[in-house]
Amino acid sequence: RYLREQERRGLNTLVTGNVKLEEHHEIYGSLWEKAGLELVEPLKGLDTLELLMEYSKIDLQFMIIGIRDDELDSKWLGEIVTRQNFEEFLTDVLSRGIDPCGEYGEYHTLVTGLKEAKVSLRPVKIEKSDSNMNYILIDVLGNSNSF
Repeated sequence: RYLREQERRGLNTLVTGNVKLEEHHEIYGSLWEKAGLELVEPLKGLDTLELLMEYSKIDLQFMIIGIRDDELDSKWLGEIVTRQNFEEFLTDVLSRGIDPCGEYGEYHTLVTGLKEAKVSLRPVKIEKSDSNMNYILIDVLGNSNSF
């Protein structure tokens, strides 16, 4: 029902950031196909370390919004990864042997800025959720003048 409503609003394509997990492709693809919509996964199959390095080069900023405690240090929860702390983040991720892009659920992100596009999101409210995985719930404001 939700997907059909989106189609009525003119949405006809879902673009995801999935890279590795075929199960996600199958789930999203099946749901989208049933609604008569298209699934596009431009990152599918790419090397996740190379992809993360590319994010740094183009100054893509992202907030860590979910962490499995047994995978990544909780100090990263709520942190925005930028060029300034990218090396520290990458070192932490690689030293733990987890997928550089968190493709197996080690961590989850929200893109908060891309300098080239002159767009960013600014969190206005952050709180930790009650779940078996540490997530933060955020409200965001768009701000195109923060770069």
